[in-house]
Amino acid sequence: SEMDFVRRLAGNIAKYDIKDVLSGDYLYMDYNSDIIEEFVNSLSIDNCVILMSSYQFNISNVTVNHTMEAYLESIYTGGGGGIFSFDKDENVFSHTKRSNTIYNESDIYIDVFDLDTYNELYRLYYGSRSVSMTAILMFRAADSASIPELQLPGPNPYFPENLQMLCNKSKEQCAADYKADGAITWPTNLTSSVDNGVILYQLDREFLTPTFMVDTIIRTVDIIDSADNNFKFMVYCNMLSSDLSMKFSKQIAAGYQVSLACDDYVMQLRFNGYSDKLDKFIFNVTKYIPNVAFSQADFNYEKRNLEKTLNASKTNVLLDQALAKLDEILINNTYSAEDLLDVGTNLSYSDFTKYNVWRGPLALDIVIVGNVDATTALSVSKSIKSNLQIAPKDLGTALHKKFASIAHMTVVYREFSSFTDSKDSLALNFYVDGFRNVERTKMLNLIQGFMQNPAFDYLRSQKNLGYMVLTEIHQVEDDIGLVIAVQGDTYTPYEIDGEIEKFLAYFGEVLTNMSTTEFQNTRDNFIKQYAQKPKTMSDKVDRYTDKIKDQSYDFNITTEATDGMHAVTQTELIDYYNKLFKHDTQKLSVQIYYRASEDAVLPTDVLSPDETYSGAGEYLVTSRQAIWALHEAD
Repeated sequence: SEMDFVRRLAGNIAKYDIKDVLSGDYLYMDYNSDIIEEFVNSLSIDNCVILMSSYQFNISNVTVNHTMEAYLESIYTGGGGGIFSFDKDENVFSHTKRSNTIYNESDIYIDVFDLDTYNELYRLYYGSRSVSMTAILMFRAADSASIPELQLPGPNPYFPENLQMLCNKSKEQCAADYKADGAITWPTNLTSSVDNGVILYQLDREFLTPTFMVDTIIRTVDIIDSADNNFKFMVYCNMLSSDLSMKFSKQIAAGYQVSLACDDYVMQLRFNGYSDKLDKFIFNVTKYIPNVAFSQADFNYEKRNLEKTLNASKTNVLLDQALAKLDEILINNTYSAEDLLDVGTNLSYSDFTKYNVWRGPLALDIVIVGNVDATTALSVSKSIKSNLQIAPKDLGTALHKKFASIAHMTVVYREFSSFTDSKDSLALNFYVDGFRNVERTKMLNLIQGFMQNPAFDYLRSQKNLGYMVLTEIHQVEDDIGLVIAVQGDTYTPYEIDGEIEKFLAYFGEVLTNMSTTEFQNTRDNFIKQYAQKPKTMSDKVDRYTDKIKDQSYDFNITTEATDGMHAVTQTELIDYYNKLFKHDTQKLSVQIYYRASEDAVLPTDVLSPDETYSGAGEYLVTSRQAIWALHEAD
C-alpha cells in the first residue's frame, strides 16, 4: 500500500545515502565472506540457551507429552527437510537424510521432563535442565567441515545479467508505451489450433520492472469425483511445494520465485522473476517436477500437517465456516474437512505411492504477463507442456460441478457451532441472482456498493445485532449473489435472519426516496472504487487466472461492467433490487447456533411469509442431502 511504501522509504533514510533511498533495497552490498564465517563460527552450543515454548505442552498435569512432536520437529527440520528429525515414540532427535547427503546415525537425546516450577507473574509452569553431554558433543561436531549444508555458499550463478526493459525507442516514447500497456485488460491468445487449453500472453511494462510472471493452471477430473484422490492430491501438493523451495534455493535467492497452490481440483504453479533467465528457471523446475520422488518420512510429515490444517479449519471464525458451508451445500462433489479426514486419516504410504496426479486427463492453461516478448512466451509455454509431460485434453463439462437450484425458494440450513469457548452465533443470508454475466455483475455490484454503509448502520449501530456485519458479492461455481451476514452473541440466528429481512424492506425505501443528486453521487463514487486498476503485476495475473479457474475466460467483465454502471438509472436499480430480493427470490440462510448445553437441540421455527421481504415462507433443512432433494424435486 502507499502507507507501507512511505514507511519503508522513511526507514531507508537511516540506512542509505539520500540518492539510494528509492533503490537501496535492491542494490547488492559488498560481500565479505570472512566476517560472515567468523560470525557463523561464533554460534556454538556452549554459548546458547535452547528455549522451547508451545501451547502443545500439557499444562494440566504439568508434564511435557508427545504432542510436543510437531513443535520440536518444526524447530529442527524447518518444515520437513532439515538436518535433524524427531522420533515421537523414542523422544529422540537423530541425523536424517537431506538432499543427497546421508549422515552417520548418532542419536541426540533431549530430556522430556516435568515443568516443575510455577511463575506467579506470568502464571505459567516451566522447567529447566542442562543440555545433555550427548547433545553437546553432537552439536559441537555439527560444523561446516563435516556438514556441507552449513558451509558458506559460493558465487550464485543464477543472478540476472540484463535488467533492461523491452523498448528500443526514446525515453519519452518508451514511457508512453509502458503506460499504454496498463490500459490493456484482455491478454493475447497464443493458442494454436492443435492445443487444448489456452496460452494467454500480455506484454505489460506498466509496473516498470524487468520481470515477468507465469501462471500454470492444471486441473483434473480425478479429484472432483473422489474425496480420497482429493486428499492425496493435497498431500502431494504440500510435499512438492516444500521440496521446490529447497531444491531451487539458489535460484530463489537470485530473485526467481516458484510457488504452488492447490485448491479443490486446481493446481496453480506460479513463476516470477527477472526477465533475464526466468525462462531457464522455469525449464529447470518443470523438468524436475514429474520425476521427483518422496520418502515415507516426507509423506508422514506432510500428511500429518494436512490433517492438522483440516482440523484447524473446523475452528475458523464462524463467518469463514459459513461461507465455506455455502459451497459445500450448493455444489456437488465439494468435500468438507470432515470428508477429507474420514478418507485420509488411514491413508498409508504404499497406497499414496500408487497415486499419480500426472497420469489422468489434465486441462492446462498458461498465463504469461510482464516484460517478455511473444516469442519467449510461446517458447516457455511449450517447454512447460513438454517437461511436465502433459498432453492437455479438452475436458468439456467434466470440470463443471453441478449447482443446487433454489429458484423461487427461501431455504434455511442450521447446525451448531463447534466452539465451546465462544457464545457467538451467526446468520448468513445468500441471495442468488444467477449465472454470472456482465449485466448481473454490473447491477449486483452497484447494489452492494449502495447497501454496504446502510447495512452496517442499521444492523450494527441501530439494532446492535452483532459486532460483525458483512455485505459482499459471492460466487458459487457459475452463479453469483449477495451475502448479508451478522455474527454476535446476543441474538439467535433466527432473530438475526428476521432483522435482515426487515433491513431489506427499510433499504428498499431508502433507495426509492433517494434524491437524484444523491443517487448519482453515490453511484459515481462507488464506480471510482470499483474501477481501480491492479496495483501490482501479481494482482493483474490474479484477475486473469480467476477467470480461468471459474472457466468463464471473460477477462474483460470487470471493465465492461464498470463502463455500463455510468448509465444505470435510479429506476433501473430499484427494479433490479426488487427482482433480486422480492420477486425472483433464491435465498439460502446458513445459521450457526451456539450450543448452550450438551442436550441442546436446534430450533425448528422459521420466518413466515409475512416476516420476509419477498413474502415467501422459509423451509428448514439440516443436511446437504435435503437441499439436493429439493433441487431434484424442483
